[in-house]
Amino acid sequence: MTLLSRESILKKADLSYENVDVPEWGGTVRVQELSGKQREEYELSMLVDGEYQSTDFKIKLLSRSLVDEGGDLLFNSDDIEKLSGKSSIVVNRLFDVANKLSHISVETLEEAEKNS
Repeated sequence: MTLLSRESILKKADLSYENVDVPEWGGTVRVQELSGKQREEYELSMLVDGEYQSTDFKIKLLSRSLVDEGGDLLFNSDDIEKLSGKSSIVVNRLFDVANKLSHISVETLEEAEKNS
């Protein structure tokens, strides 16, 4: 087993992704695993006055998970309202992939609330 250096850890691209066909939109989108920072920001975005809220939790995750070929986010927080108007079938399909990659669930969010 090789002991990793700081440099080898930091230069390693370790975020997994999955390309998902979305025939409703006429193409394919890339769903990427959340980074550590993105996950913390996502979990914090679900807390309002110290309480877990479920408003737009799928859309908020997608806005942090849909990326271009270079791994840059396609959307930002300003797009959440527009994304929430997209097909619930597509949103659920993409959320399932994002959840699988980043292991996000209601239970995870509730656990984050307890630990905050």
